[in-house]
Amino acid sequence: MRLLVALLALFAFVAAVAASPSPQGLSFYDRLVSWPFNRLLSDDFDFWASAKALGHNITMYAEKKLHDLALEIPAASTQLDNFKETMSSVITTSQNLRGDIERHCEDGITLDDISRKLSSELAIVFENLKAEFSLPLPEDHNVRYEEREKMIDWLLDEVEHALVSVLPIPEADTRRSFQEVRPHIKHVILITGQLVDNHPGMFEMILFSGAALLIPESWLLRPVLSLFGFGPYGPVKHSPAAWAQRRFFGGAVTKDSWFSMLQSAGAKVISPGIGKKILGSIGLGAGIVATLKGCGTR
Repeated sequence: MRLLVALLALFAFVAAVAASPSPQGLSFYDRLVSWPFNRLLSDDFDFWASAKALGHNITMYAEKKLHDLALEIPAASTQLDNFKETMSSVITTSQNLRGDIERHCEDGITLDDISRKLSSELAIVFENLKAEFSLPLPEDHNVRYEEREKMIDWLLDEVEHALVSVLPIPEADTRRSFQEVRPHIKHVILITGQLVDNHPGMFEMILFSGAALLIPESWLLRPVLSLFGFGPYGPVKHSPAAWAQRRFFGGAVTKDSWFSMLQSAGAKVISPGIGKKILGSIGLGAGIVATLKGCGTR
């Protein structure tokens, strides 16, 4: 009976793919392996939920793309390595902050709750940022660097104030833990800016890779780094990140580009071995989400 149900489900899946439109003349096989992600890329598509569903695979995809960029553009290889190493430091220090929260957290408070509250606070900060720094980036790269650094420092001060108001731990512990994360976030933004200034063609992939690499600690880093344009949204869903991308890096990643890069990452993960890969990536993504549910989980 179970085999019959499985066969009927598989038949329905293949029939749905066969009946779906074929964009840009894709073969049936290409449509088959990418169909689950095409379904995700609809108007109500949630980039972050879909990225988490790819689990560790999206991280591997981002690292591979950064490696490929370093081979294609040797002049940028040192900065690209620096970008990856600093993102790793951002993740590690964010994990330390999460550990502080888990040790102090009261029953019933989850990291998801904290992330939502932080997103709401940072949405206000984002509006203040737009009012405070309304002029476009200067053309001169040296002046641009100084202006970018000024904005980063202003913004990270505001992030620290927001964390103090949101985190369920003593203020001194919040400030101490954030001081460990802060210099690495600043360095990532400055490196990203320099890479984009010198190599504009890698702009979209750098921002996508940064968004992919922050997934393991997205409860904190999604709302914080979205202030700087990492991801398709601002601090809260459906608030556009294009303003931040233009203000910090001089360009904007379109919605379609975010979707297509995630779709590409998904297709690389799924093909071949479609059933096993789909279920495996979704399961791994659920594992990441589970670590964000409930203080005290490790």
